[in-house]
Amino acid sequence: MKYRWLGWFFLVGNTDGKSLFFRNAVNYYFSKYIKADIEFYSCNSLDDFLKYNIIETIVKLNSKEIKLPIYPIVKSTEYDSLNKYLPKNCQQAKLLENYSFNLHKKNPKYKLYKEILINDFGMNKDLIEKYGINE
Repeated sequence: MKYRWLGWFFLVGNTDGKSLFFRNAVNYYFSKYIKADIEFYSCNSLDDFLKYNIIETIVKLNSKEIKLPIYPIVKSTEYDSLNKYLPKNCQQAKLLENYSFNLHKKNPKYKLYKEILINDFGMNKDLIEKYGINE
């Protein structure tokens, strides 16, 4: 439940990422609620999706007070600046999201994401295609 509230706050409260109030609030919520959980993020549920967005906001704020764990990049993409702060399964979730988005927009980039998901993450081709259809 805390991540649903935090996700809402990070989404709605970030009208101006440079506001001192928002930056201070992010630092506070990070140290009080997020820091202890961050190494266990899995990106397998709605709450985990919210966690991904929270991490994305923290990375964009570039707060010197917040130290995030750094993970190896499974396959380099344009999302490396964010993905390096996310475990493998969260990197996979981001690629699935981009695969689906680009597939529906008929952007040929979806083929690259599909190839990475199959070759570097070991995902089943049919499962990836099913994900793209169901989104």
